[in-house]
Amino acid sequence: MELRPAIVQDSASGRVLMLAWMDDEAERLTRETGEAWFWSRSRASLWRKGETSGNTLAVEEVRDDCDGDAL
Repeated sequence: MELRPAIVQDSASGRVLMLAWMDDEAERLTRETGEAWFWSRSRASLWRKGETSGNTLAVEEVRDDCDGDAL
């Protein structure tokens, strides 16, 4: 499994909110659902941001970096 770093920013201010990790499935789910999904390295499983806290992230846009190894 290949993990890519995902930088999450506030769409209005551009402020960086978090750095997380995505595998292909997390990226697919994020693009399909419009909610942020990540790979938890500590639990070794997918997780939807906010599934326990209620603080979900609505995704407005997903961009790859110039060489495609980060989001």
